Amino acid sequence: MRLFYLLVICILLAGCFKEDEPKAIIAEKDLQTFATPEGSESFIIQKGEVCTAGKKKIEKQYQYMEVVCPGKGHAWVITGDPYRYMQ
Repeated sequence: MRLFYLLVICILLAGCFKEDEPKAIIAEKDLQTFATPEGSESFIIQKGEVCTAGKKKIEKQYQYMEVVCPGKGHAWVITGDPYRYMQ
């Protein structure tokens, strides 16, 4: 019985740590990024390009999410833009 409880605890802890991993996103069409939330335009994420979702989100008039794209750097995208998370 102790083994069962130990197994349940390990599974729950493993689930908690997985949420902290950065998630990769794929652009479903060309996306405009911004240098700062509601700031100037930064660069375009091309359709099919893969970036990493950052840990920061800002909720103002629109919801912005931090992204990091290889070779392009750090920027912000509007949360409702057409992208999907990779599994």
